[in-house]
Amino acid sequence: MRNLLFIIATILLTLTSCNNKKSQESQPLTAKTDSTIHVDKATEFLELFKVINPNGLHIYSPTWDIEGNINKTPFEGTQISVEKFPYVNNKEFFRSLPSCKKGFSHINAVGKFEINRQYIGLIVRQLSEYDDSLIQLFLWDKKQNKIEKGIDLADLFAGEGYYSDTESWIVEYKTGLTLKIVTRKKDCDFENLKYKIYKDSLKTNVFSGGKFTETQNELSDSLNFRLKEWK
Repeated sequence: MRNLLFIIATILLTLTSCNNKKSQESQPLTAKTDSTIHVDKATEFLELFKVINPNGLHIYSPTWDIEGNINKTPFEGTQISVEKFPYVNNKEFFRSLPSCKKGFSHINAVGKFEINRQYIGLIVRQLSEYDDSLIQLFLWDKKQNKIEKGIDLADLFAGEGYYSDTESWIVEYKTGLTLKIVTRKKDCDFENLKYKIYKDSLKTNVFSGGKFTETQNELSDSLNFRLKEWK
């Protein structure tokens, strides 16, 4: 009788041990699955941006025809679903977010390139004053899978008696070493059927230490940086 009880007890202990082992093994699998889903979503988001060669790239805003259709441009991009991807759910970076959620405008993925081991550069087009004409460079943190603040690259809009044009050039680039961007902006008034320039500025942004540092340039350099819409 004692032998029988001992055998039964041994079987019960063995079954309990096996169940505990299976339970412990299942936990990391669940965690791994959750992590995989998160990474895959980030990968899907980044795939919206086409890979570009930024060296020497001239960035300018698109234009629209009289019917409101965007003219052919390398900076049109692919529309980003603001409901699907939480990475753009930041009103500080994407001021057009409320308008996007109502379907009145769009955030567009234009292009991407490697900056260094920590960051990818994401070129995005979104709503400016009236149209989706604002083109910006954001930083994508590879480790944290999130967007960080960048700089404005281009914009083009006109109001009553007013016109503004901003364009940029990536003048130096080498992965992990150099990223230097020159930006020119012209602000004008419209008088006597002509545009009168009241401000023409040139600046340089250099990426270093995880941030952009801005310096102002002399306008004597502007001959090398002609705005597309100004002949």
